[in-house]
Amino acid sequence: MITLDYNCGWPTIKSCTMSFISTLKTVIAFLMLTVLTFSAFVLLSSTRFSSMSSKSAALTNIRRLGLHSSNLHRGNVSLQEDDIVEFHSNFAGIPNYTSTVNIQTNKYVNLRKEETKVVENVQNSFFKNITTKYRRFSPGKMRISTYIKNMKGELKRKVDIMIANYDLYNDTPFSSLSSGQMWYVFTHIMKNIGYKQRLPKVINIGVKKSGTTALGFFIGQHPQISHSFGNEVHFFDKHDRFKFGLSYYYARMGFSTEYQIPFEKTPKYFITKNAPKMIFNNLPKDIKFLLCVRDPVKRAVSEYHHDTELMLRHKKQDLQEAKKRTPEEQGKLFKENYISPEGTVYKNKTVISTSIYSVHFKNWLKKFPRDRFLIVDLDNLAVNTFTELKRIEKFLGLETFFTRSMMYKSRMRGSCLKINGAIKCPARSTPGFTNKANLDSNASKILYDFYRPYNKEFSKLIDEQFDWMDL
Repeated sequence: MITLDYNCGWPTIKSCTMSFISTLKTVIAFLMLTVLTFSAFVLLSSTRFSSMSSKSAALTNIRRLGLHSSNLHRGNVSLQEDDIVEFHSNFAGIPNYTSTVNIQTNKYVNLRKEETKVVENVQNSFFKNITTKYRRFSPGKMRISTYIKNMKGELKRKVDIMIANYDLYNDTPFSSLSSGQMWYVFTHIMKNIGYKQRLPKVINIGVKKSGTTALGFFIGQHPQISHSFGNEVHFFDKHDRFKFGLSYYYARMGFSTEYQIPFEKTPKYFITKNAPKMIFNNLPKDIKFLLCVRDPVKRAVSEYHHDTELMLRHKKQDLQEAKKRTPEEQGKLFKENYISPEGTVYKNKTVISTSIYSVHFKNWLKKFPRDRFLIVDLDNLAVNTFTELKRIEKFLGLETFFTRSMMYKSRMRGSCLKINGAIKCPARSTPGFTNKANLDSNASKILYDFYRPYNKEFSKLIDEQFDWMDL
């Protein structure tokens, strides 16, 4: 037995070893407790930081809009219309006040924290509880974001304010909401500033590849026109959408005031047999229509080009072969598809039948009188853009907006608008990565001979004459 009093404080090596192990266990337990405590602290801090970061981002937007509380309570911000915007002092750097601005009365009021209940009747319940709800038939986050981005002037400013205000009240920022939640929030934001979705008062019903995209772009620049979500709605021509009822259709309309005209565009309505009846039964009886037309042969060739490129987008091998075809080779393919070897036009094929304007227009006249339609010729729209836009303003009862100084011709894009120094042009409806068909003289003659009697009938129906009608 060896004595180790001076080292271990115990008389034996065995006792010394047991003491050492016990001490080591205690140290390890302490270190583990320290690590766990630190981890919990980091997790809590990151959660708090995440929550605060969205609030900080919202506050950054508010400062960008000139709505910091330090400005509000001094009356340095001039706002209008009918919103109440409230910012809590925790995020504005003012320890004892919540700044509130009532835009409707244009009065600025400083309320102490205990007095904020006075303004919580709508704003707090809206912003605090709204993320638990969603709205059906969302057009999608991308379309909503694009719609907000394309807003102009005071409306854009108001919506930015409301979204920044929403982010202050919620841990999940507006941009991170699900599609249905974002749709619900955005709908209520617009309602809160006097905008709602209304049934259209004017529809561009066609004709496909006759300038409908350009027309929709031009009149969409008018401040009294409220364009639908997306380029085309396709409600009265597709049963899988119509079956959802008008609630779906409402959800596709743009937001407007009672002084604006809701507008939608779906070119396929013109050739859909039941569309006139369905519109007559479901929309206001005073609805008006814009009908774009063009040379029927050129329109048919353009639709063939458009549809061919759509089919080729996901067929890489076929696409490479199609890109190599010359306009003459494309013209030969068009002739093989739509004209028989004996020279008979396949009039039941959609590309051909769509250009038989008189047949389709007679179907529309069964439900609506002629004076509900404004006929817009593509050639006139391209060459005399200002004149055509003034005709549209008059037809729809719009206030004067378009001026000659706005008209701008681009060598690459054609007719454009110059508004507030910015040049804006219609989007291309066909990408154009293949050559358009160039018909030989025989095919052109066959097609013009085929369409001529229909053109004359259409001219009588609309009581107008266009250059291409006698070709």
